[in-house]
Amino acid sequence: PGGPPPGRRVWLLNADLWTQTVSLPSRQVAALNPQELTAALAHEVETFSGLSAVDSVLASVPAGRHGTEQSFWVCQAASGELEEAAAAVQRAGSRLVGLCHPGGLARPITLPAEEPWQRVELWPDAIVLVHREPGQPAQVAVINADPEQGRWQGDVEAWRKKLQADCPWETRMVSGELTTFAADGTPTGILEEVKALPAWLTAWATELAGRQPAVPVLRPAPLPMSAATRRLISGSIAAASLLVCLTDHLVVSRDWAAVKAEYDALHARLNRATALANEKRKLDEEIAALTKEMGPLTTKIEQCQGSLATHRKRKAQLLALLAELRPEDLVVQQIEADSTALAVIGLSVSPQAVHAFAAQLEQKVRALAWSVPAPKVTARKQLSNGGPWDFEIRLQEVVPPLPGAERVPPRGSGSSEPVYD
Repeated sequence: PGGPPPGRRVWLLNADLWTQTVSLPSRQVAALNPQELTAALAHEVETFSGLSAVDSVLASVPAGRHGTEQSFWVCQAASGELEEAAAAVQRAGSRLVGLCHPGGLARPITLPAEEPWQRVELWPDAIVLVHREPGQPAQVAVINADPEQGRWQGDVEAWRKKLQADCPWETRMVSGELTTFAADGTPTGILEEVKALPAWLTAWATELAGRQPAVPVLRPAPLPMSAATRRLISGSIAAASLLVCLTDHLVVSRDWAAVKAEYDALHARLNRATALANEKRKLDEEIAALTKEMGPLTTKIEQCQGSLATHRKRKAQLLALLAELRPEDLVVQQIEADSTALAVIGLSVSPQAVHAFAAQLEQKVRALAWSVPAPKVTARKQLSNGGPWDFEIRLQEVVPPLPGAERVPPRGSGSSEPVYD
């Protein structure tokens, strides 16, 4: 608010867009046209992105070849999100040219472009790796992980060793700070966020100004003509038609009777136009009423999308919790799912470790809408103390009650006593 208005052409960079690198057999890629390739990539990433291949838009660019496979850097968004962004930009008086993830820019910020270079970019939900040789397309790799967990360094080192390229690199931190390293890993410079951001955006503007940017760009479909513009064009056409007809009849015939007949015809057209205008006004009122009814439905849809996003992430969060809380004398062997719960199955040298593990897990998974009843522990009786013990810890769905409704505990929960076989 209060800043300068946007330009006529607008590009949006959104770090929340889903992005990843995907590999397909080179022989399969060679047989596909661009539309078929986009459809194949959309179905390939549907499981990972959680976005339907039918109700989403996807863009891709080649990201290097590895053996018999061709890698593609893809970016995907729900169709509705792209349409909403285009409409918002149009309301501001501009036109949305494209939507991109801000990572993977194929231009160096602080290093010379005429020499080999690399960049490691840390974004909230992804690590983007870029390598480029002079005169060659950039090679891009994406690691879908949270940089704050600190598990990405090993993947980055493996990627650099695979490339076998001894060259300087840049590292962009989540905070926006840009650090430059020599080929031997010695830091050679730091660009603070306040200076790095303008340099970053300038490089992006240069890239997007080209005829074919080396990044996946989601481009919106042309927006329909506004109602006001349609009315203006229709009115102009009607006025022009009326003027041409009237002039033609005045020139061709001076007969009053002919002029009177033409006048009557035009008057009848005016009456029909007036009737149509009244009908249009009623339709506009109906549209306004329907728009008002859509408000609560839109809110409900947004709430459902938020809940869906939470459920998509919670299985990954569960895996992280199992790795964090598991004691040394307990092994998780498998995770099974049925219609009512997830079952964590494993083996322990003592039943006490199982119950302690289940108690800690219960505290952590409440925020993920799961409850943990008492675990089931079965002794194998192979040792003098009865062990080892097979165990099963079930995570049951917790459905929030409707406002004013009495809370009903999930099926099988409510018992804190151990279950032994």
